[in-house]
Amino acid sequence: MSKGLRPNILFIYCDQHRPDWLGCATEHPEDIPVRTPNLDRLAAGGVRFTNAVCPSPLCSPSRVSLAVGKEYHNNGGVLDNLQCHVFSNETFYTRLREAGYHTFQAGKLDLSKGLDIPFSIPGSKLKHGRLSMDELGFCDMVSVIGKWAERYDHYAFPMDPYEEHLLQCGLFSVNLSDMDSRRHHSCSRLRTEPTELPDEHYKDNWVTDCAMEMLEAAPTDKPWFLQLNFDNPHDPSDITRRMENECRGRSIPGPFRPGDEFTTAEHLAMRQNYTAQVENNDRLIGVVLDELARRGELENTLIVYSSDHGDMLGDQGVFGKCRWQRASVGVPLIVAGPGVVSDVVNDDPVTNLDLAATFLDYASAGIPDDYDSISMKPVLDGSAARTRDYVVSGMLHGPAGSWRMVFDGRYKLVRQDDSESDMLFDLTSDPYEEIDIASGNSEKARELASLVPEYEPMAPEPYVIVRPDPIQPGVYNVHAGARSSIANPVFSLEIHHNSEKISYARTNLGVVKIPYLAPGTHTFKAVVPGGFTAKTKIVVE
Repeated sequence: MSKGLRPNILFIYCDQHRPDWLGCATEHPEDIPVRTPNLDRLAAGGVRFTNAVCPSPLCSPSRVSLAVGKEYHNNGGVLDNLQCHVFSNETFYTRLREAGYHTFQAGKLDLSKGLDIPFSIPGSKLKHGRLSMDELGFCDMVSVIGKWAERYDHYAFPMDPYEEHLLQCGLFSVNLSDMDSRRHHSCSRLRTEPTELPDEHYKDNWVTDCAMEMLEAAPTDKPWFLQLNFDNPHDPSDITRRMENECRGRSIPGPFRPGDEFTTAEHLAMRQNYTAQVENNDRLIGVVLDELARRGELENTLIVYSSDHGDMLGDQGVFGKCRWQRASVGVPLIVAGPGVVSDVVNDDPVTNLDLAATFLDYASAGIPDDYDSISMKPVLDGSAARTRDYVVSGMLHGPAGSWRMVFDGRYKLVRQDDSESDMLFDLTSDPYEEIDIASGNSEKARELASLVPEYEPMAPEPYVIVRPDPIQPGVYNVHAGARSSIANPVFSLEIHHNSEKISYARTNLGVVKIPYLAPGTHTFKAVVPGGFTAKTKIVVE
């Protein structure tokens, strides 16, 4: 990268990829035979972090924390998947756009899952794929819902651009039926038969095509930031017939202490499908890298691969996320590009929360003083040994209860709210975190305990903004939300127009489209529990 030339940034962000499921990852006691040549190639040309964690091992909290550069306990009140990112909490996407970057994203952004859940506002669905594009900080986007919504909402009409695409191709009912069939099991990964969708219409493949079309249309006189969001390897275990042909019959180590709910054959099939999902991600990454090379942009593009969280995948009898174990809270993290040292394996504790500050640093966009995110650029260019001495993560009211953790790269302290004492694990000798050594290591336990973040309550801070719709002339969008804390989250919100209540949302964010406003002054109000209110006025000529 020549001096003064800011790099393009490609951020590949997948869903539920645990850290050991990489061809180049050999730290796990049992190597996983997963083939990821493109990720291995990136790792060989850059830095692979072996001890990366996410801010919170659940989709929306993890993604919102990264987007705003704040730890879970400080991210604006996104406790779980029911709360949404609120626009008063500025994203790093907005800062990149203001710094001159063309910002765009394709796939499941998932900052506002609360708008997609069954009891949310019907008018706020992501059908056009550009909901709140300007407020989130993007110049272009194609957003889709996640597999969770496809499985459980199963509306008989398209909810996003991908489902609209399937409808036009005569495949909507095929996908609807397939997703519906995968939700009636004790484990959503249990059905491992392939989908009837052709390969070219499989969601992540379609999303990648959309991303490449947007890249082709991007202006050539400014650097770009692309976030490519893969649904996989999130459950359920939907794979195409091509993917099944490549994974079925492969020997893969089974879960650690899997329990007796599923047979060895069932565990193997589920892990084969998970492997196929990861390998399809890798194949698509190869498609993108080839396109960047064709465009002559590969050498000036910072490329980052990570995930919002991991997946227990049957270890200790558990599937999914929300837990403090490494398979759940750990994530892969690979960075390559201009100025990044090559073929480095870094074992220090890191958090992918730090990608927010890192992107801003590479873009010379300025890092806000209130960020918890710290730039990793000095580590990536070899001018510093490490970014942090420890990292934190947490979860409130998840399947494993409420917990917080501190990890220093070897020792992990876990504080569970339903336990009288903290637990301490040595991941070097105990990688599956089974042996609590707190009683025999009181000094280390006290050291890490002093670093556990507190969950402090704060009063809600509502806001309301009204803007013309960027796509539909004459239409106005009303956005109302409330920033809060995870210790005092907002679960409902009303939107008023003049003296009339026009919407009620069972989340902390509401988006309403108004097709016509008469000339004159209009007052809009957001009201959240406790009597907290925000108002704004607009004048329509």
